[in-house]
Amino acid sequence: MEDGLVTVPETVVERPRGFGDGKSLGEHFRAGRAVVLDLSTMASGDARRMVDFAAGLVFGLDGRMEKVADRERTFLLQPAGMDLTEAEVRDAVNGAFRR
Repeated sequence: MEDGLVTVPETVVERPRGFGDGKSLGEHFRAGRAVVLDLSTMASGDARRMVDFAAGLVFGLDGRMEKVADRERTFLLQPAGMDLTEAEVRDAVNGAFRR
């Protein structure tokens, strides 16, 4: 909180169609944004490659990656120093599926 203002971390949704769409994911994550990664429309092989890419990105930048329990093939990536609450995670993920 700064000067009485509450800041909410920016969260973006990535729904890649193929492995080549990973650049946008990396750019958002490096810019300090949390990313909801929805792989539900990707082919299984490409989805596995994207998970490997995301895991390397998160590891290299000291972030965190967690599977969203109630969504098939959906992950939340949080940059270093970001610690979204359970409610913020739920809101980000549910908001992603309303779009």
